[in-house]
Amino acid sequence: MLVVDKTGPARHRPVPRRRHSRHGVRRTSAHADAARPDAVPQLTRTGRQVRATAAQALSTVARAAVTILGGPDADLLKECGRPECTQVYLDHSRGSRREWCAMATCGNKMKAAAYRARQRGNPPLTPSRQS
Repeated sequence: MLVVDKTGPARHRPVPRRRHSRHGVRRTSAHADAARPDAVPQLTRTGRQVRATAAQALSTVARAAVTILGGPDADLLKECGRPECTQVYLDHSRGSRREWCAMATCGNKMKAAAYRARQRGNPPLTPSRQS
């Protein structure tokens, strides 16, 4: 559980100019965000809890992104095969054949849609059968 602490003192500073890629997406330096102090987990009576400011939470996420994208797991990073889903995941399955972020959500919906389409007589193209 991650709790973002917004009770710290508000600091007013000029907003830096944002650089945009040619696709209009804001680019920031993941290295600069990852260099900030990250969130510190604590043990409580209810279990593990992480209290963090917004900057610490961003640092934790940026550090994980740098570790994944710069490490040996970069080739395992995949996007979910369901068109409506925007999640990415690390595919550790045998043969790297996983198609969905989670079977309980996206996999179930895709399989149910394929079943309904087969019942109507027009099988859909799944990500593994597209080409």
